[in-house]
Amino acid sequence: MSEFGLCDDDFKPASSTLFSDPADFDVLEQFGTNKVIAESALSRLSLYVKFDPLVDLPVTECVASSWFVLVSVFFRSIEAEESMVLMGTPPRGASHSRVAPVVKNHTPISNNPGPASNPAALDLLCSDTPEGKTEFTDVIKDTLSLNQKTDNGEIIEVLQYTEADILRIKQNLAMEFQGILLDNQREWSKKLAEKEKELGKKEEAMKEEVAKSQEKSVVKEYQIIIDQLLGEKEKLNGQLKETKQELQKVKDQAVQDAQSVDTIEASFSALHKRFEKSKELLITAKKAISIWVQNLTSQYSKDDVIMNEETLKACVEDYQGKLQKTEERLLKLKEVAEEKLKAAHESLEKVKANSASETTRLQALVKRKEMQLESTEKSLEQKVPIDDT
Repeated sequence: MSEFGLCDDDFKPASSTLFSDPADFDVLEQFGTNKVIAESALSRLSLYVKFDPLVDLPVTECVASSWFVLVSVFFRSIEAEESMVLMGTPPRGASHSRVAPVVKNHTPISNNPGPASNPAALDLLCSDTPEGKTEFTDVIKDTLSLNQKTDNGEIIEVLQYTEADILRIKQNLAMEFQGILLDNQREWSKKLAEKEKELGKKEEAMKEEVAKSQEKSVVKEYQIIIDQLLGEKEKLNGQLKETKQELQKVKDQAVQDAQSVDTIEASFSALHKRFEKSKELLITAKKAISIWVQNLTSQYSKDDVIMNEETLKACVEDYQGKLQKTEERLLKLKEVAEEKLKAAHESLEKVKANSASETTRLQALVKRKEMQLESTEKSLEQKVPIDDT
């Protein structure tokens, strides 16, 4: 079904539409076979009699009117059938001009119009209803069975046609109508092809517009994704910088702690050296005191020696107490230094482990985002040449 409301079944040959009713053939075959006219009077129906001034003109007038009504009714029925098939086609002025010569060749010339003499035929010609086909046979029969006498009592002689003439007229009319149908079919097929071409062009234009809009939407989506990835990359870079700064601070703190530990170790080593020196001094002093005591015992009396020995013992005890206190202080300092060193080492190890894990995690995240960005850029580069083509 095309956009004009027509399909292939609407175009039918003339043989299936013109003479589908057998009554049409019967009426056309009975035309001219009226037995009212004697066979001896057929000689007066020659071409010379038609132009004989002594023969009354109403004969030709009646014949012309009857034949004109017949052909007009026939064409009217054809038009009624054709209007149902070729609905909406342009007016066919040329087709009537092509059929007119056939009617002129077989109808006598009349001064008065034929259809005016028969009101029923005139109504049938002016009607556009489908009942025209059903009335076709009745009107022809009424035309053929016209009274052979006029009001003046004169006998009207109807023009006789042979079967060959009637068949030739039928063939000519069928061929003319078939030619009209073919011309209309060709014309409308051309118009249909043009309309289909226009529709094809419009569809292609619509497809191109849809493809362009889809490509634009895809490019916009890629741009949005790239902007998002770039924003995420910037955020990750900022986080990486912050973590690096934090790691640097932790390293600096660890370096400071290590320096403080070094200072503590240096002070502890200096204190230990002082302790060793004081210990050596005490040993030498003890030896000197023992030598001095021996000398005193040899020089002084026992009482003096006992007194000196007591004072010396008191001094030795005093020095031993001081030495013990210094040793205790050194031990405490050593324990505190060892604890601080251990804590500093543990914190430094923790910082190193945390910094290493955080650095690897951030590096992996940055690398993954860079790979995603590279893949999106490659897909976008592949999409742009496809859009250009």
